[in-house]
Amino acid sequence: MLARRDTLFLILLAVIGLVITVAIGKASFDDAYITFRYARNIALGNGFVYNPGERYLGTTTPLFTLLLSGLGWLAGINRIPDIAQCLSGLALVITAMTVYLTAWREKQRVAGVITALLLLLNPFYLHVWGGEAFCMLALIMLAFFFYQGGHTLLPALFGGLAFLTRGEGIIPIVVIYSHYVMQRRRLPWGAMLAFIATVAPLLLYFHLTFGMFLPGTLAAKTAQMQSGAFGPFFRTMADWIRSYLMFSPAFSSSPRHALYWLWIAAALLGWTALLWRPRTTWWLLVIWIASYTAGYAFLNVPFYTWYAVPCLFGGFLLAGLGCQFAADWIRKCSGAHWWCPPRLGFSSALALITAAFLPMTVSLCHFVRAPVNPIQRLYVKTGRWLNGNTAADASIGFFEIGFMGYHTERRMIDPMGLVQNDAIQHVKQGDFKWAYRHYRPDLIVISPTRWHDRIGNITNEPWFQTSYRKIAAIDEPGYRDAPLAIFKKQ
Repeated sequence: MLARRDTLFLILLAVIGLVITVAIGKASFDDAYITFRYARNIALGNGFVYNPGERYLGTTTPLFTLLLSGLGWLAGINRIPDIAQCLSGLALVITAMTVYLTAWREKQRVAGVITALLLLLNPFYLHVWGGEAFCMLALIMLAFFFYQGGHTLLPALFGGLAFLTRGEGIIPIVVIYSHYVMQRRRLPWGAMLAFIATVAPLLLYFHLTFGMFLPGTLAAKTAQMQSGAFGPFFRTMADWIRSYLMFSPAFSSSPRHALYWLWIAAALLGWTALLWRPRTTWWLLVIWIASYTAGYAFLNVPFYTWYAVPCLFGGFLLAGLGCQFAADWIRKCSGAHWWCPPRLGFSSALALITAAFLPMTVSLCHFVRAPVNPIQRLYVKTGRWLNGNTAADASIGFFEIGFMGYHTERRMIDPMGLVQNDAIQHVKQGDFKWAYRHYRPDLIVISPTRWHDRIGNITNEPWFQTSYRKIAAIDEPGYRDAPLAIFKKQ
């Protein structure tokens, strides 16, 4: 039975999650709005499509899309982005609670407290708020939690839902039931049937509708990597994380702080603790995260911040286990040696942990108090301008189709191959302009500097100068990559 303090801490996690969700408000990231547009089209009866009339499965997260469309149909189609924000907060709270309950079951409350608070109070996840990564993480943690609690079917159910949320959700299922086979020397037939029953209906629908079982986004992402225009997953992720510790030219806007090194030290200590206790239940989670990271490196895809969510979760878990190891050692030494009085060790540890959480909390407060990211404001403003100043059947080309595509309600031409799969082969060759030359959209939006090395210099090409003229510029005062230039086909 949970003690009163455990129940109070779970309530505290729910309150923190609610406050953060409300405070973040409309802030999100561009790719999430691709999913939102799919969800809106489903709710409107246009089908599982990005551009009505074009059948291509270009969202990475089918189940999350269907969930948003259903809730959007009930609550109002224009509320889909708000619903996604709420689901992010709910999923993070569920993950934090599940981690704490797992730690409680293992009699490692310190690890549970630290990891749960790191999940909710870190500044890293704010970059991917509103996306599906948190929902996948929550479903995976539920699968591990119930498996470690002795259940066989529930992990298959939650693992199947995680797989439908993102394809890499299959990895924890493989880890869990590989462990099952090693421990029990027999196949989990019931769990296998439960998994198949969970995923088969949607996969069959995709095959009948799109001619594919899984979304085509992996091919687009590997093509991006093969183009040579993007950095590799593991190295770029390491640079992104390092940017919070020291200056990085690639991620110069990251809020750096020297106290983050304390969490690195705690994670290293946690890794030592795992090696010291090789039979601990946490090893299954570590194996899943290591397999996930290796899989992304093997697939040779570019780095995007939402890909790092499980990796950061692994770091938070190791930091929590490191704090648990230190707490156990302090408890053992407390009062037994002259250099460790009964209360000195505990007070010192508490002061260090508080100091380590301080910069994270400050960074989180700055984020939620700041206005919506200027790039989001600019793209939304441009999308609304296009929606009010173009014909309903107009086509629009832009390098980032998320925010803008959601707010235009026009056919979008995507040079990255996410919603026009015939562009993928050309992206692979580094030709990001092919989609514009081939489809000749009615309007093309060009950034003054962003992505200029890949597509911005298209304005100098003869065919573009012959066919297009500039009709408008959408500005965002104070933003370095503005105004956006809008060109119309003659």
